[in-house]
Amino acid sequence: MRALFDVNVLIALFQPDHIHHQRVHQWWEAHQNQGWASCPLTENGFVRILTQPKYPMPQTISVAIKLLTMAKEATNHELWPDSVSLLNPNLFNANAFTQHSQITDSYLLALAVKNKGCLVTLDQTIKTSTVEGFTEQQLRVI
Repeated sequence: MRALFDVNVLIALFQPDHIHHQRVHQWWEAHQNQGWASCPLTENGFVRILTQPKYPMPQTISVAIKLLTMAKEATNHELWPDSVSLLNPNLFNANAFTQHSQITDSYLLALAVKNKGCLVTLDQTIKTSTVEGFTEQQLRVI
């Protein structure tokens, strides 16, 4: 099943000095034959975080974009368009949301479900009941 990496996984995978780099890299080594995906939301988040002045060893925007572009071109990657909406009751259970902080994780999980993939994250608190049609194999917490 193709893996949609959330922003934290993207950063950990491509930043050797990241605290979770080794753990994410080991997971990727074991699953890379299934391929990975990104979407505009995760790509923009990756660039935004790596270019923040407070980020350890911040990059320029052009360097961060080049890093992600090279990784996409060198691997089994698909770009999934941002094609789901929180307003779609077939994809989201609006009544299950209890906090604003659940929106992005739920959005990415729904995008993975729609594309028959899985969301790969370091976040252990994703509330899966917000996404209609979710199955256990569609979330991988590293």
